[in-house]
Amino acid sequence: MKKKILAIPLIFLVVIAYYLSSLVGISIDTSNIIVVIAIYACVVIALFSKTMNFKREEVFLILIQLAIAVVALKANMVSLTVIVLLNAFFSYYNSSINLNYFTRISFLLFMITVISYYFFGFNSQYDISMWRINGLINRSSIGFTQPNQAMLAWVGIFFGFILNMSKKNRVGYIFLLLGSITVYIQTKSRTGFVILLSILTLTFLLRNCLDKPVSRLLKSILIILPTSFFGVSIWLMNQSTNNTLNSLLSGRPMLYKQFFDLTGITLWGNSVIENKMLDNSYLSMLLGKGIVFSVFYIITLIYLIMSAKKLSVRLFIVISLFFVYGLTETLLFRFELLLPIIMSLHVSKEEIDEKSVIPYDS
Repeated sequence: MKKKILAIPLIFLVVIAYYLSSLVGISIDTSNIIVVIAIYACVVIALFSKTMNFKREEVFLILIQLAIAVVALKANMVSLTVIVLLNAFFSYYNSSINLNYFTRISFLLFMITVISYYFFGFNSQYDISMWRINGLINRSSIGFTQPNQAMLAWVGIFFGFILNMSKKNRVGYIFLLLGSITVYIQTKSRTGFVILLSILTLTFLLRNCLDKPVSRLLKSILIILPTSFFGVSIWLMNQSTNNTLNSLLSGRPMLYKQFFDLTGITLWGNSVIENKMLDNSYLSMLLGKGIVFSVFYIITLIYLIMSAKKLSVRLFIVISLFFVYGLTETLLFRFELLLPIIMSLHVSKEEIDEKSVIPYDS
């Protein structure tokens, strides 16, 4: 039990760093710095206390990723190493208690933010009105600095619940459905709502095999998805004159093309794009951080998925739709979303019955 204690401050700091941007107005960059420092500090403590160790491939990935940051002269590229560090850390500090703690602290901070908004008008200046397809809509920030940020905060809580919830917990399904509907009504964040509704539907329909390992075929599909979505994103960018797509995606294809024309695709990216809200994780990474960083991001994701020897159906659903969500939001480096996924990769190693394989195993 003593070994597990170090995970608690790490989880707390990752979650609180995200909420600090809403609660006290610190920048996203400052929030990310707090996360990086917290993760590096906890990993160093764990290494010195000999409660974790690195595999050779993890050391190789981290050294290459650090070298990329040095060559590009961009400190924020160190964020790529954080994914590997989190994966290595929770492969040793693997417990479903971590997921419970993450979900509770996230939900508590979410409720404090929302209650402050409704009772004291906290951050109400970030409510917005915008034109969407056939009319003007009002979008509430519910205490966050942007309506989509509120939905993303709920997504993190949703992931924590759904990844650790009993498949027979019908009350849990109802709670997540009502919570998602409520957040959508306030924020009008369509994509986030559709993603959460899809996860709920699939997990409910497949509840009898949620914690069984997926086949090698499905694991391979999951590995291919991020690369495919880079291609889909480039295709969307080339549809900038398609009025139908622009209407459905709130003008995103046109925005993508404008930023592409501004900087193009380079080896090391462009800091101008990094500071813009591109609303597409894949293009934001490709244009902002460059080809080299994007390639190693894909390699890191492949390692992450391959490191889970028994990837469950539940995790397959969540990770797949997380990647889909990245097509319309900049979220692939949102550690408050990655954290429950990474923790679940290693909880599944302990809890999945080795003999229980779903019927479509290849």
